[in-house]
Amino acid sequence: MLDHVLIAGSGIAGLNMAAALAPLSRRVEIWERDTEPGAAARPGVPHGDQIHVLLEGGIRALDRLFPRLLSDLAAHGIRPTGMSREVAWLTAPGWAVPLDTAHRMVTCTRPFLESRLRGFVSELANVDIQYGRAVTGFDGERVHAAAEQRTPTLFVDATGRRSKAVSWLGAEVGVDTVDTSAGYATVRLPSGMPAPWRGLVLQSDSANTRRGEIVPVENGEWMLTLVGCLGDRPPPQWDEFVDFAAGLRSPELAQLLAAQDRAPVKAFRPAGNRRHRFDKLSNWPANLLVVGDAALVLNPVYAQGMTVAAQTALAVRDRLERGRRDRLQNVVTASGKWAWFMASSADRRILAGPNGSSGAVDRYLDRLVEVARVNATARSAALDVITLCAHPAALFAPRVLATLGTRVGDIACPVGTALAPRKA
Repeated sequence: MLDHVLIAGSGIAGLNMAAALAPLSRRVEIWERDTEPGAAARPGVPHGDQIHVLLEGGIRALDRLFPRLLSDLAAHGIRPTGMSREVAWLTAPGWAVPLDTAHRMVTCTRPFLESRLRGFVSELANVDIQYGRAVTGFDGERVHAAAEQRTPTLFVDATGRRSKAVSWLGAEVGVDTVDTSAGYATVRLPSGMPAPWRGLVLQSDSANTRRGEIVPVENGEWMLTLVGCLGDRPPPQWDEFVDFAAGLRSPELAQLLAAQDRAPVKAFRPAGNRRHRFDKLSNWPANLLVVGDAALVLNPVYAQGMTVAAQTALAVRDRLERGRRDRLQNVVTASGKWAWFMASSADRRILAGPNGSSGAVDRYLDRLVEVARVNATARSAALDVITLCAHPAALFAPRVLATLGTRVGDIACPVGTALAPRKA
């Protein structure tokens, strides 16, 4: 039993850690630098206005941490979307046919999801959330605030991309970085895809690095995001935003925007993929744990961050339940290992450009993505890995290898050519 847990940050990672650690602790404090959040994105979450997606692996993890979450979301009109059946996908090699696989995703705004998780955490008798409180330092044992010090049994840094953990440690911390100089811009719309569709994703390919997607969120609204990289970023002005959409590989999102009234455009410039190698430090403080974006930042286009946060919290809890408090930071690194591998590998290929060299594994995966456009076995295997439900080794299973000879013909956009926006 942990006597006192102090968590800095009440974002997705911090709330997940609170839910995971509360049953194992006498007292859990959460210090949040921002004032008590409302419906808008918090200052501490600069990407809070962008699309946030919870993948199948994250849905399963959050169901263990917050057993009432899915029913709570359903009561607010949010249900999981079938990724393969209800979303139209233009993959790098072309359109995919709808298939009924077991993979879901939950889409809602970041402030809304945080508010629901915060409500559940607030109900825990031994958890106290305090707003307007910022950690100013950590000396290897004590946590410093403006006018006090605390020495918790476990201090969890969940302060996100602005974390000061590296400077607090006063040591050389290795950092892995893969940055495509991407940019994101998002609008909220009153209408979206025609029934029965609940999303559309236009991925990039070697000739066009722009991508876009539209998904439903709460209150019957939709969010449409455009992404560009290598310095080609969507502008934060409506007219230029619409023009950028016209440069996507397929016209569906541009058609949807053309039927909408003008709306505010929220832009964000992420820092790329960044991994702090805290696991490599030999003299790690016994009561420190760095989680979430403070430890691992992933390109948001791959929608892995919230899922990794939930899976990390479960992995830490499982280790503590086994009576192991040593090397907890290595558990954090291991939890994000394969998400990092997939995101950084994909972005390295973008940086290499269309003429970059590709190895045998890349060529194999390209063929698998092509076959997955029509073959349920190949798609299920691919989505198992993409949604962080399976180890990447699953892509090389005999049953998957057996699909590679599948013939893939021409596939038209499954939605049709004329998109009439509808309410969610």
